[in-house]
Amino acid sequence: MMTTTTKTPWADTPFPLLKIPGSPGAPTCSNAGVLGVCIEMANVHNLLLRGLNSIYNQAPFVTLPADISDLMLYTTAWADTIHHHHSAEETLFFPRIEALAKAAGQDCNMAGNVAQHQGFEAGMAEMVRWAKRVGSGEVKYDAEVLKGLIDAFAPLLTQHLHEEIDTLVELEKCDEEGVRKAMKVTADEGARTADPCGPG
Repeated sequence: MMTTTTKTPWADTPFPLLKIPGSPGAPTCSNAGVLGVCIEMANVHNLLLRGLNSIYNQAPFVTLPADISDLMLYTTAWADTIHHHHSAEETLFFPRIEALAKAAGQDCNMAGNVAQHQGFEAGMAEMVRWAKRVGSGEVKYDAEVLKGLIDAFAPLLTQHLHEEIDTLVELEKCDEEGVRKAMKVTADEGARTADPCGPG
């Protein structure tokens, strides 16, 4: 008896995942601290992309009221995660990275990454407003509307999540312990503030 396995990449498309830095075909660098941070950040970015892909791909199959409510909550929670991640980058990670690059005599301007954040925020906020209206019963759920709202901001978001790693992987000259510390400070603050019911 022959068995077949169906591979359905529910969370890997349509918005492409990042190749992990240091792996074949991916960017890399010889600075172990920078490479480690790039690997961690790429994994975080892939988590965010898989969340978006799961919303996009599951949307047409959600029909029961309870499932629609759950999907709207999941959608708003995903958007909140994006906002939280980028807020921590802008206030904690980017300033530290720029200072480390300056100390190493290396150019690093994260303003372009911040501008990309601002570029997709409005579209993401529109999706959240719609999801909340669906959740409250004000408007009827429509998978095509949800997918259209995602299509309006996802290309720029995807581009940003890829290009940010390309920026970071070039920081060869930076102090590797300093880069690790910048990431740890950012991650620790993210963990502290992410869940009001969590520790601390």
